Amino acid sequence: MSPPPAPSAEGTLHKTPLLHLLVYALDRRLAGTTTLSDPGGTEHAVYFHDGLPCKARTQPGVAPLDETLIAMGALDAGALAASLHVVSQRRLLHGQYLVSQGLITRTTLMAALCRQVAAKVGFMFGLPPETSYAFFEGENLLANWGGPELTPCAPLALVMSGVRAGGCDARLEQTLARLGTARLSLSPQARVELLGLDEAETEVVGWLRDVQPPLGDLIGSAVAPEPVVKQVVYALTIARCLELGAGRPPVGAGRTLPGRPAAGAARPAAAAPPDQAPTGAPVAGPEPAAAATRPAAAAAEPLAAEPVARQGGPGREEIEKKHAGLEDVTFFDLLGVDREVSAEQVESAYFRLAKSWHPDRLPAELGDLKPKVEKIFARIHEAVRTLSDDAKREEYIRVVDAGGGTARDQERVARAVDSALEFQKAEILFKRGDVEKAEVLVRRAVEADPDQPEYHTFLAWIEAEKLGLPQPGQEMRHYQKQLRALDKVIEKEPKYERALFYRAQLLKRRGEHEKAIEDFHKATALNPRNIDAAREVRLFKMRG
Repeated sequence: MSPPPAPSAEGTLHKTPLLHLLVYALDRRLAGTTTLSDPGGTEHAVYFHDGLPCKARTQPGVAPLDETLIAMGALDAGALAASLHVVSQRRLLHGQYLVSQGLITRTTLMAALCRQVAAKVGFMFGLPPETSYAFFEGENLLANWGGPELTPCAPLALVMSGVRAGGCDARLEQTLARLGTARLSLSPQARVELLGLDEAETEVVGWLRDVQPPLGDLIGSAVAPEPVVKQVVYALTIARCLELGAGRPPVGAGRTLPGRPAAGAARPAAAAPPDQAPTGAPVAGPEPAAAATRPAAAAAEPLAAEPVARQGGPGREEIEKKHAGLEDVTFFDLLGVDREVSAEQVESAYFRLAKSWHPDRLPAELGDLKPKVEKIFARIHEAVRTLSDDAKREEYIRVVDAGGGTARDQERVARAVDSALEFQKAEILFKRGDVEKAEVLVRRAVEADPDQPEYHTFLAWIEAEKLGLPQPGQEMRHYQKQLRALDKVIEKEPKYERALFYRAQLLKRRGEHEKAIEDFHKATALNPRNIDAAREVRLFKMRG
């Protein structure tokens, strides 16, 4: 018997809410199983295929197939009772038996199974924050659970359902605070129709689309109760459906996802898949027409495809420098224009830059830099499309005034959503001895969400471990940077046990025993179960 697989990530729902795990899986098109163990030891599981929740198991069972079919009006109670008797005697899968007897169609069965997955994941939103999770990449731990079908539910509708469940209210407030006074507008690529919004939530989206107000004005408009407004904006933010400056596209953009539930269906529910969907393969809903989500202003393409011939283009050093700073400049800086620029001036700036930066004009000796030049030119093109449109330019100016406007600004907002998961991965890698990869992930988490004390604390500890023990006579010069980092954390969070314990460890290694024991005392008082800190206190007392 083969040993059980090792998880590739693990943590708790307190640090990484299930909602964020769903967004993370969808955005990265993960395949694998997430198990969740509540404080009572009961285990639940979700299997993801291509980032979509396709199978789920809860204890106790949620939304059994018979109840789901009755709720759908697909089966009457008499036929159901008779079928249950048969399948219990023969140990058959209920759904397959119903299809074989012609009591329901395969389309109905698949629709019911999709509803089941959505209902089970919806149940998991109510698990306590102390619930632990583990992700097993590439593993289908539910392969022998139920039938062989994979029935993906609408993932963005689940995201909205999770926001309504209020599983991460504290993070909601933190995320919305980042928006500041910037005016909010929807991304042209946003698939808002897949969020499964109700009437009040749809009104909020309508105001965003028509008025593009700052969050404060949107709340003050009374278009919907304040909690509803905040929930909608939060869902749009973590799904990257808002234009907050240049950055990654909305979660799920460019993909065929299960569509919005039919009118009147219980939330969250999935669209009915085709009748002859292949067994074991995910079922997707129809792709809406591109014109339905693309505003009229975006159709204008004032740029010529063929640039003027290259004349004295940039050299290797200039290309490297421009690429390195690309994420930190605004569209105005990139084009070399001011805020009062006209559409004609923007177009002139484009043709001027195209002479130097169009990738097709790159000489052969710089061919290895073509991917970087393509990225630079794509950003130039994006800047032109934004600044040549009066409405988009005004909106972009408001974003810049609110402290955004660069690719890095948008990236930080997006990465703050999943930085906690990267931090959990870093802890696992560190335990396994892969310090280098752990450090990379922690640094990403610090950059994405610099307000989290645990990220700075763990980074300081990783750096200290890489330094090793001080050499004789060099103790007081060792760990200076790491101790300063921990001092800053403790100054902001005086009762953060982990920072106190790590600082005590480093002080002890430097020979500063009096200071170290103070921190060990504090860590023990905050957490009497910290055996290592308690041991240090006892040893200190024994030595007098």
